[in-house]
Amino acid sequence: MSPTAQRRPATTERSASLALLRARIRGLPGITLADAVPSRRGRTAPRDSVQLRIDVTATGVTGYELGRRMRKFSGVPVDFCEAEAVVAVFDDGDDISARGSRLLFALTHALTA
Repeated sequence: MSPTAQRRPATTERSASLALLRARIRGLPGITLADAVPSRRGRTAPRDSVQLRIDVTATGVTGYELGRRMRKFSGVPVDFCEAEAVVAVFDDGDDISARGSRLLFALTHALTA
């Protein structure tokens, strides 16, 4: 079996997990998902990773504050925060389902704290 054929199911599962995570995050009040863009500080996601930029502008809380609450509550790692967003980067080897669940749980808690 070719390496490409072996990787295809993992890629499909990864895409499905990411789509489900994005849908769940979109369901949170005041949250929108932005397309992956470089941060104003010049940070970008590594080549084989997925950058999830969670726009928190409509929540009434800054991305810095939400990131602080998320880390304090569950220690969930967010890759960086901006005034208007929290950004999580999923590297190629990350389990999006497991890490995404932790991210969603911490974000939900941070919005209600």
